[in-house]
Amino acid sequence: MFGSGNLRQTGANSLSTTVSTIHESNKQSHGDKEDRVHVP
Repeated sequence: MFGSGNLRQTGANSLSTTVSTIHESNKQSHGDKEDRVHVP
């Protein structure tokens, strides 16, 4: 029981990290676009 709970927690952490990375990446891309739009 402890083993599978541990495994599940690790999977959740990996997924969270992946989502975070994708979100940061999207935010940076969006930021670049915003800069291009605002620069005359």
